[in-house]
Amino acid sequence: MLFQFRHVSKKKPVETQKSSTVREYILHDLLFNINAHVPQLILGPSGSGKTTLLRLCNRLTDPDSGEILFRGQALTAYDVIELRTRIGYVAQVPVMLDGSVLSNFKYAIQKLNKNLPNGEEFEEECKELLRFLNLPEPFLYYETDRLSVGEKQRVALARTLLRKPEVILLDEPTSALDRTSTFRFLETINKLRDEMNLNMIMVTHSIDQAKILGGNGIVLVGGSVVEQGPVAEIMNNPQTEITKQFIEGMLDN
Repeated sequence: MLFQFRHVSKKKPVETQKSSTVREYILHDLLFNINAHVPQLILGPSGSGKTTLLRLCNRLTDPDSGEILFRGQALTAYDVIELRTRIGYVAQVPVMLDGSVLSNFKYAIQKLNKNLPNGEEFEEECKELLRFLNLPEPFLYYETDRLSVGEKQRVALARTLLRKPEVILLDEPTSALDRTSTFRFLETINKLRDEMNLNMIMVTHSIDQAKILGGNGIVLVGGSVVEQGPVAEIMNNPQTEITKQFIEGMLDN
């Protein structure tokens, strides 16, 4: 078992709870498991708590109640640096440091309090990773402000992969990409899954993307899990009316 969520809830900040008509929780009483080596999609309309759920997985935020286990041990039992090394996170909007792609890669390793390997060996490792992600080798020396959003997203993914995580968390990584870049990025995700055997958890509100990626899915609406199971089964035979409404685009997504 990769993750276990045991009655996990996360409240909204007090200042946002303006009236009794506004729901108190971002996430409420989540109870589910995530298996290893099966792609996991977190599905649902905007505002359903998907990003918050993802951020709980490597303690970018913590629940107000309940418990989350990783590999059978409470998240809070891990050193937070170790945890975030083992569970990498790629944000919705890629954040690049000023300077070259190579300097971004070096920073990612140095943040682990590790010495860089031999310069030539490290650069070759970086180039190999860029090739794997369908980026040409010269990108390693480009300044990050030269890159398109799609290129930055793949560089951000490469930067995370250099830390050799067990799990990679993807928060709607194609939201800022055009159709072509989105398709290329999804191809990359499938390649990572199939060839590197990474555990992957991805947030999306796109039905089309969910069908391409497959795996298992959790449908989150209003902070609660309304359905879970294989993505193909959820799409082809939804068990709840609210899941059906989400698939048909009737919810605000």
